[in-house]
Amino acid sequence: MNSRDIAPWVPFGLYDFYGYLFPGIFIFISSIIFFKYSFIDQLICNTIWSTCRENGVLMVVLLGSFAIVLLYILGHVVSTLSSIIYGIINDGITGYPYITLLKIPTVIREYSRASHGYSLFILNMFILLPLFITDQNKIKIVAIWATIIIIILFIFRFIIAIFETNEQSKIILKKIANNKLVRFSLLPYKIIEIYITMLKKLISVDRTFSDNFIKRYKIKFKNDFSLISDEVGSDNFWLPYHKVNNSAPENVALIRNWLHLYGFSRNISTAAYIVCFFMVIILTFGNKVNYDAFRIQLFSTYIVAWLLGLGYWRIFHTYYTKFIIRTYVCMDSKEDSIVC
Repeated sequence: MNSRDIAPWVPFGLYDFYGYLFPGIFIFISSIIFFKYSFIDQLICNTIWSTCRENGVLMVVLLGSFAIVLLYILGHVVSTLSSIIYGIINDGITGYPYITLLKIPTVIREYSRASHGYSLFILNMFILLPLFITDQNKIKIVAIWATIIIIILFIFRFIIAIFETNEQSKIILKKIANNKLVRFSLLPYKIIEIYITMLKKLISVDRTFSDNFIKRYKIKFKNDFSLISDEVGSDNFWLPYHKVNNSAPENVALIRNWLHLYGFSRNISTAAYIVCFFMVIILTFGNKVNYDAFRIQLFSTYIVAWLLGLGYWRIFHTYYTKFIIRTYVCMDSKEDSIVC
């Protein structure tokens, strides 16, 4: 099978352009603020202005075309980062939607969720730090300690992953996990967990399918793939996804629509978080900074990142994943057509 055979099934749409260009533009416009407080601003602006003035319209067109290509590539970088970051959040903290919807037993351990949760909490506090602290030296000290703690948490998580490679180590880990001091260290995470639970209820991603629906899904899954759904993890999503994706064109169109919507929200949310980190760096190390104006910009950008992150979570859970699972359950095993 060559690219011509595949092309009709993977059409190039508007999202394939603006879905990556807009996050790049978002970061670029916000980065102008970052450059404004460095020598790069003078260097870039003066160079571009003098070049365009000397070479006329042709140079403006060339530079504009180059800028669009550059921003499109930057958007792909943001998309990759967003996939990794939100993948870690789904995998280590909230759990993927199919786990909640189908009540699939999860192997996520409490100390694993806690290490991810603490890291996410510290990163968010790092962004919001300049809203409450005006002294640059204090911000630097807190930022350094936050970075050290996050590094320690990731080292801890890496060590845990190594220990999980054999049964003897798992026994040791179980004993450690039952230690009172370790249990006490997980208490602050309970507060984070309550916060996550409240968010889930707020955007209605805490709901599961009915028991009768789940029973019907498990029977169909076993008949179609000769597998037990509780034992195959993420295949509970991917196998039905491939089945539905090979069904009627309208189903594929709806799946692609939800995919584009949640992907766009996730990418812009990640771009906004990156801009927030830029702003924190400026507020921490910049000399000629209007603190009041910057705080307003930082808070506004953070709210955009937070809201679009929630938007991604809701679309991914409530529309995209639910649609795939519901459509799969309604499909006839032999004809791959909708029967309910």
